[in-house]
Amino acid sequence: MEKYLRRGKIQQPEFDDFMVGYNEATRQPFRSAQGSKSTNADPKPPTTSVKTKEYAPTPITPGSEKERLLMGLKKEQAEVDTQKALLSNSLQDYPTTTNVKDITDRILGLRELWSSFSDKIIHVMEHGILPNEAPILDPEFERALPSDKFELDKAIRNLRSNISKWRKAFNAAKTEAKKQGYTTRLAHGEMKMDAMETKFKSL
Repeated sequence: MEKYLRRGKIQQPEFDDFMVGYNEATRQPFRSAQGSKSTNADPKPPTTSVKTKEYAPTPITPGSEKERLLMGLKKEQAEVDTQKALLSNSLQDYPTTTNVKDITDRILGLRELWSSFSDKIIHVMEHGILPNEAPILDPEFERALPSDKFELDKAIRNLRSNISKWRKAFNAAKTEAKKQGYTTRLAHGEMKMDAMETKFKSL
């Protein structure tokens, strides 16, 4: 046991949690099967046929609002990219001794603006709306909810688990774009939860 602690193979708290015995013949510690899994892990939510989360890029229908939004964002992003390229190319016209901080600051600002358009495009691809816009619940979601209380209860618990995960992910997000994405997921999830709880009470 001392060998394993001394060499850093097992930290003392970990050893205390997992150790249930020590084989003198093989000089190997016994570990419990229970200790191989984190006791702090969230319980696995029940499986359900209800679409409690759907956040993957969906096909873009010609003439749809989603297509219009994406085309507009990509056009603006391309214009920013052109401005950035022109300024970058203009740097070669200045002697190396010339202070071009003003130009480089503008280039960096355009680069950040270009990145912000990328964040918006990803958000529209995932949610179908611009950041800060309120999501709309598809009426088909409510119509497709099961009329069986047991099945609906599983769906509610599944969604409740997802909402909890999204809240944790929101708190851990490092960028405003990610925070906005999880804000939209949470708003959409709460709308679904309201619809499911309302139907559950009516059964």
